Parts: sequence; structure tokens; C-alpha cells
Amino acid sequence: MMKNHKLIVALILLWLCNTSLFAQNRNNRLVRGGVHFGFEIPVNNKTFSPDFTIYKSLNFKVGGMVRIGYDFAGQVGFYYDINKLQVENTQTNANSAIELGVLKIPFLFSYGYAFSKNNVLRFNIGLQYDALVHMSKNKIDLNKKAFTIHNMSVLGGIGVDLKNISIDISYEKAVKAMASANGSKRYADMICIMLGVVF
Repeated sequence: MMKNHKLIVALILLWLCNTSLFAQNRNNRLVRGGVHFGFEIPVNNKTFSPDFTIYKSLNFKVGGMVRIGYDFAGQVGFYYDINKLQVENTQTNANSAIELGVLKIPFLFSYGYAFSKNNVLRFNIGLQYDALVHMSKNKIDLNKKAFTIHNMSVLGGIGVDLKNISIDISYEKAVKAMASANGSKRYADMICIMLGVVF
């Protein structure tokens, strides 16, 4: 695993640019691929841990997916999520900006309904593996061990393919709390809005 998260993002964006140039209308293909960029809106803002409080969060991710099937399809994705946080140490009242890098691998099952030629409405449900792979330095003595390194999420949502343009809205419900400490009530629950190109 690469330690430099900026290099990971640059490689994914390069892949996005290259593949989108060759995107074609292939809705009748058994196997399709795509690249996505999206924003995530946290919906759980409860206490992170007894010693630390998160009071601001900005999330966005980039990656791609492969979909196999027609009306009923399976889909696997590979995304890199950047989570920018403002965290306060409740013991010292000091605060610091912290950046997390999370690898997300969703496994989805979808049903697609073609409402016109080459335009499909999809209903998605599945599971997602989440792994914390990067954490920036900070001034409040918060380390990677304070977070749940490996987590799972339950996913559900809808999407639409307008020829080669893909738009998805989904809800991610984490299984474990964000913090490894007992008493954490904050979960990485997100509403995710994704825009992409399917080829």
C-alpha cells in the first residue's frame, strides 16, 4: 500500500482522464466499467470519544467500478476517500486539522430498469469494506490507533445511467464506530453523491 495518499489520488485521476476519453455507448455489454468522483455528507455527528471531539468534516472520494450483468447485475468498486476533519482535544481544548485516507471497496447488487433507450434507473444494495490507510500529523496527540482501522458498511441507494453518464445517490451505514475507544457514538454514516462515466 502506498504511503503517499496524494500519489494514490493522482493515479486514480489520471486513470479517470484516460478512460473517459474512450467512453462509448455500450449499455448492451455484459461487462461495463466506470470512473467516479463524489462527495459524502456525514449524518452522524455524535461524540467521537471521551477525549476528542470532531466538529467539522469534509469528505470526497474518487475511484472506479466494474459491473457484470444486464437487468440484474453485480458490481465491485475501488475508491479512495479523503476525510478532512477539525478535531478538538477535550482535555487541553487544543484543536487541529486532520486528514484521513480511507480505502473503500463496495460490493453491490443492482436491478436496472431501462426507462428509455440507453437510459437506465438502478436500485443498489450491498456491503462495503473500509480500511483506514493514512492519517496526517496533528498537534493534539491523536494517533491512528484511536480510530477503527477496519470497518464494514451496509449500502443502499439509487442510480441513473444517462448514456455514458452515471449519477448515484447512496446511504452508507457503518457497522462499527469511528473510534476504537469504548463509548464512541460517532459512526462513519454517509449520504454519498457520485458522478461518473461508464464505458
